[in-house]
Amino acid sequence: MKSISMALASLLLLSPAMADTEGDVQTMLNTLLPIAEELLVEHGEFFPFGGAMTTDGEVVTISGIDGLNSDQPSANEVMDMLDINLRIGAENQRYNATAVLSNVVVTPPGKDTPTTAIAVTLDHRAGFAMTLVFPYSIEDSAVTLGDLFAKASPRRLFESP
Repeated sequence: MKSISMALASLLLLSPAMADTEGDVQTMLNTLLPIAEELLVEHGEFFPFGGAMTTDGEVVTISGIDGLNSDQPSANEVMDMLDINLRIGAENQRYNATAVLSNVVVTPPGKDTPTTAIAVTLDHRAGFAMTLVFPYSIEDSAVTLGDLFAKASPRRLFESP
C-alpha cells in the first residue's frame, strides 16, 4: 500500500482542499480495497459495494443489495441503491467521506489494451470528489494491483463546503 499512499498523496496535492482528506481516503482504501481483492480471488468479480467514513472516523461498508428481491439485480441497480444509501447518510451528516467500489474494464492512459480494474469513486465533505482506478490481475489466488490512475468526478453526495 506504500506506493498507493505516495500516488494518492501526489493526486491529492492537486487541490488545496485535499490536505485534510488524504488520511480519510487512505484509511478508507486500506479497509475497502482488501474486501474487493478478497471477492476477486473468491469469485473472479464482485458487485459494486460502498463504504463510508463516519463522523467518528470509523469505516463502514454499505451494501447496494437489499436481500429482499430474489432476482439478482444489475450492477446499475446496485449502484443506484448505493447512491441512495450513501446520500441519506451524507445528508444526515453521518459521513465525512464515501466510496463506491466497482469492477470495471478500462483502457489505462497511454495503453492500447483494455484491462480489468477496481474503480473507487470517492466523495469527501471537504470538497473532494475523484475516481481512483486500480488495474489488476489475478494470479495464484492473489490480486496484483497495477499503476493507479485517477480522474475527476462530479460532486455527488455532499453539499459544497
